[in-house]
Amino acid sequence: MDTQSEWNQLVFDTNKPAKWWHQRRAKIIGISFVIFVALTISVVLILEFSIWSPKNSYSTTTTTAQPSVWRSTGNMNTQREGHVAILLKNGKVLVTGGSDHGSCAFSSELYDLETGNWTITGNMSIDRCEHTMSILTNGKVLVAGGGSGTAEIYDPSFGIWIRTVRMNEVRHGHTASVLTDGKVLVVGGGTDSAEVYDPSTGNWTSTNSMHTQRYDHIATVLTNGKVLVAGGSELDYDGIMDSCELYDPLTEMWTVTAKMSHRRMQHSASVLTNGKVLVTGGLDDMRRYVKISELYDPLTETWTITGNMSFPRAQHTASILRNGKILVTGGMTESLIRYSTELYDPATGIWMVANNMNHVRVLHTATELENGNVLVAGGDGRDNSAVNSAELYISPKTISATINKKNNPPNSHKAPMTKRTLNKDGH
Repeated sequence: MDTQSEWNQLVFDTNKPAKWWHQRRAKIIGISFVIFVALTISVVLILEFSIWSPKNSYSTTTTTAQPSVWRSTGNMNTQREGHVAILLKNGKVLVTGGSDHGSCAFSSELYDLETGNWTITGNMSIDRCEHTMSILTNGKVLVAGGGSGTAEIYDPSFGIWIRTVRMNEVRHGHTASVLTDGKVLVVGGGTDSAEVYDPSTGNWTSTNSMHTQRYDHIATVLTNGKVLVAGGSELDYDGIMDSCELYDPLTEMWTVTAKMSHRRMQHSASVLTNGKVLVTGGLDDMRRYVKISELYDPLTETWTITGNMSFPRAQHTASILRNGKILVTGGMTESLIRYSTELYDPATGIWMVANNMNHVRVLHTATELENGNVLVAGGDGRDNSAVNSAELYISPKTISATINKKNNPPNSHKAPMTKRTLNKDGH
């Protein structure tokens, strides 16, 4: 029995190293597998970013908006295109005039951000298309022109319109700019004349005329208080211009400034946070739709080409977001009405395609709300008629994305028209 016990103990002691080795071997194999997987992932990432990524191909980092940034909201009570919208001091949006099936409207309505609903408010005294609206320092709204020389004031406290003194000229397709002293400069509209409205007296005073008569141009109040007027046409589609001029409210004089790089009308202009003016899109003198964008620098009074939009467009909208970027929506090109949108980043000079609107739109309005979102309303839709739908652009978070621009090096670098003067094919 003792011999057998000793033998069994010997066998047990002999097998202990073997079992220990098998366990250690299993651990080594497991650790090796984990290391192999980690190395494989690292190699794949290195290949993706250093080898497979194109070298010297002008790759640029941009951002892509997250899904569902456009949300439908309440419909307007009236179908409208070529109307005007403005944000009131109470946070509501006032929409006036515009046309449907060729006739201009008297009606006005209010959008309530809290409820998402539209409410009819007082009618204007006259039907208007291609008119202007300006928010005055007292919170009231001045409406001017639109096929006549009349003007009237909207009082949000009572929801009524009150006639004020007529302008000195009949105007449509003109611009209106609120100056730093609270007065309103109205310019052009098939004429070279300009006049100033004084809210304290309710009177219009003629000021010096521009060097060129203009229609469907843009006017932008610069950070230095001067007004930049750019482009437009002499009348309708004749004589589309690249010329620009500056109005100085202190001297009431116009000064010719540098020309844009491209002739354009039906374009947009936005003052960036750095004080420069971004001009986008439009229709040129060859009836071509433009995607070229350029920047005006008030300090040097020069224009510089910046990134092109992804798509050519005219009669679009451009809105300044709280993050300093510019949101461009809709518009048209050739016979196509767009529902595409894109964002311009002033920090990089690059345009990025954003999420499409729910509806195609041209001659619509876009108004930035108090919460930073953008209300887009009305416009011309697919069936060549005005629509009453509205939707909200919800400013989303963004995710990084890389857009490869192989063989495409980066560039070196109002009053809307109505369908009565432009049909679907751009003629």
